[in-house]
Amino acid sequence: MQKQFEKGTPGFDLVRGFALRDRLPLQLRLDVLDVVFDLRPAARIMARVEGEVEGICRELLELGCFISVGKGVRWQRKSHGIACHDWFDDHGPDDKLEAMTLLYIGRTETSAIRAREADETRDDNVFGLALGYPQCCIDWVASRRRVPELAECFDLYTRDGLYDPLLWPGAMALDAQLTPHYPCSVECADSLKITRARLELLKGLECAPVIRRIQDARSVCYVMDAAGRVTAPVAAESLAGVRLARPAFPAAQRLNLVP
Repeated sequence: MQKQFEKGTPGFDLVRGFALRDRLPLQLRLDVLDVVFDLRPAARIMARVEGEVEGICRELLELGCFISVGKGVRWQRKSHGIACHDWFDDHGPDDKLEAMTLLYIGRTETSAIRAREADETRDDNVFGLALGYPQCCIDWVASRRRVPELAECFDLYTRDGLYDPLLWPGAMALDAQLTPHYPCSVECADSLKITRARLELLKGLECAPVIRRIQDARSVCYVMDAAGRVTAPVAAESLAGVRLARPAFPAAQRLNLVP
């Protein structure tokens, strides 16, 4: 834990309060913590133009982040409940979409600007490097020529219908993903390092509710229907004609949460 954020300091209360901010997506909070604690050089987050972006920017500045604001706005499907969307629609607006501001954050002004400029190239390799993604995962995406979609987790990260609770990007469906990127494989050492670092950081910040959410999201059965929609958890009576992904190990054990 960095000195300015050690327990008993105002900084600890500040960053812990942000980590526990339920009104913000967990994915966003973890991306910010990555930057604040130097797990990655930069991150890209999205904030709603209406009633959200100003408050988030204020908190980011209080946490010592530098911000570079993306050009224009992006349109994203409105989220309800546990829905999570990782794509943009550039054809808005309409009543199903909401305007989002892209914020690029870094521990230095240079890293924040570099992340924005890298995203503007629309080159996944350049952008991935700016965000500190593992090189092997960047190369893997380049070889595929596109970033995976959520439904592809069932092919990419399960074996015989079982997923590893520690490295399961499908938890994005519950806004509880532990990696900021799609790993190149379920054995990716660099991706596993990031997941473990994030968990240790949350433990150090005493964020029990967040850890419990992450654990719960890795203790359930995920379902992909014929249309490629991913949901979790599911009731037994609704399992006919769908594809399942179940945890291969008890989540608490795999996440090293057992005392």
